Amino acid sequence: MRGFNMKTNIIYNDKKLEILDTLNPGKVLIFMEYKYLNQYNKQIYPALRNREIKIIYVSEKQYPTLNNIEQSVLLTIKFEPKIIITLGDFSLINYTKLINYYVINTYQSMNKLNQKPTHIHIPVPTAGGFEITKTAFMVDKNSKTLQWISSDHLIPDILILSPSMASTIDKEKIKYMVLMAICSNIDAYISTMADDFSTLYSNRSLKIMNRSILLLNELDYSLLLNQIQLGSVMSGLALNQSSIGLSWLISLYLYKYFDGDLYQYFPILMPEIINFNIKNNMIKAQYAKLARKINFHYNHDELNAQAFVENFKSIRKSLHLPQKLHEIGIDYGDLIASMDDLANDIYKSQDISYNPIPMTLKDIRELLLLVA
Repeated sequence: MRGFNMKTNIIYNDKKLEILDTLNPGKVLIFMEYKYLNQYNKQIYPALRNREIKIIYVSEKQYPTLNNIEQSVLLTIKFEPKIIITLGDFSLINYTKLINYYVINTYQSMNKLNQKPTHIHIPVPTAGGFEITKTAFMVDKNSKTLQWISSDHLIPDILILSPSMASTIDKEKIKYMVLMAICSNIDAYISTMADDFSTLYSNRSLKIMNRSILLLNELDYSLLLNQIQLGSVMSGLALNQSSIGLSWLISLYLYKYFDGDLYQYFPILMPEIINFNIKNNMIKAQYAKLARKINFHYNHDELNAQAFVENFKSIRKSLHLPQKLHEIGIDYGDLIASMDDLANDIYKSQDISYNPIPMTLKDIRELLLLVA
């Protein structure tokens, strides 16, 4: 197993966030969406006592670009916070990961790395495991450019899981976050970079998420949040060790070219990714093991692997999630028009090598047409 350094202190706390009061005194910079102001006032502000606090509100749809990241980095360095808190979901966490990355790099260039602020993520309610990964991305929708960054500096110092923070829950988004975490686990399990650590945590996460997803249509979501948050974090730990797989890679490039939310692509892509990979008998056997771990009991590898695909599709359908790209607003003609550039971008990415079966440009085009 490759060396692994768990640098994040993961805290599960379903009560008020008294833990914040125990941290280093000093200024606090908070990035959050305005819709979480009520949760902040009730649970975070009382725990910060008499500290000097600055809040920056970030729009949920604000794409991180070099320009707005640079502005936030300069503001952060000028304010000199001891603590940076991110209160939000997937999009905001990606945004502040990048800010923290450039802040740390700036401190490093000034030989002031010992002064870097403590970075805390409080996902509301979950970011599908992304909250603890060492990855972040910037997309310029106008120039169609994507910058993908991987660094230990992107991992938060502290991750606080607090289901009580989610007093208002976007049920649709939670469905997507659960499916995104499951897709990350599947990628991690069959990755060419998989090891004992990533396999252990992908197995644990899948077990938790499997229980949760079967109840999403039956229970009050708030009753499942603790399990969903824990399962998401485990999927992030697995992904850190195994590197991103096809569902992440293709989703990122679709996000680069088209409007919509990144997490919408995962459940649409995964069945066809599995169908592509199970053409290889060794990989088919790996999917069969996964199928048995989440309550399939067929004895034949092919039936197991195919049952895994069909079960994923049935879960996706039961949650009333889109089956194809056109259902989330990607016009077939627009996809065809962008196909050459899109397929080439995916093919040239180093991360494509982490899929156990090599993909040609023809394979990528065929997969994209299957999900159109």
